[in-house]
Amino acid sequence: MKRLTSSDQVFQDNFRASQRPFRVCPAPCCYAAHIGGEHRRVLVQHIAILSEDRVFSSLLARNLQSHGHQVEIHLLNARSPLSFLESWSAGDTSVWILDMGWYDTPRHSVYATLSEWCRGVPQPTVLLLDASWNVDQARMFNATSTLNKPFPVTNLVSVVNRLSTESCA
Repeated sequence: MKRLTSSDQVFQDNFRASQRPFRVCPAPCCYAAHIGGEHRRVLVQHIAILSEDRVFSSLLARNLQSHGHQVEIHLLNARSPLSFLESWSAGDTSVWILDMGWYDTPRHSVYATLSEWCRGVPQPTVLLLDASWNVDQARMFNATSTLNKPFPVTNLVSVVNRLSTESCA
């Protein structure tokens, strides 16, 4: 019989844990599951990423999905910056992530439209900015949280988990 390596054992343990039944929590965004032999409350949030960069947003999405979140990516359209609201899942979004690229003065009207929408949205928003944005430009979004690039992806996951917990409570 083949001797199991530690990674094989972890895989088998995770597989067995995934086969156990789970019970639904009273909050619609939570479920209770057996993970690693422990009974834990797991938050499943629908996260929407608004981005100009398909590659970076895909990286963010994979990391958030690995932590149990459902993620949808919307690429920003300069001609119609709010076109993502036509998506069937926009109403189910728990946390919005706005990944803003390099600040470009000719696109100020796009930023103004997005910031106006962001100020009125009831769900928490996370603003991801690079060094080209100044404090006043970032402040116009009135985001719940702001991360400056570059940042460890674990920081984004922590912020989303914290906002998910607050919105679920």
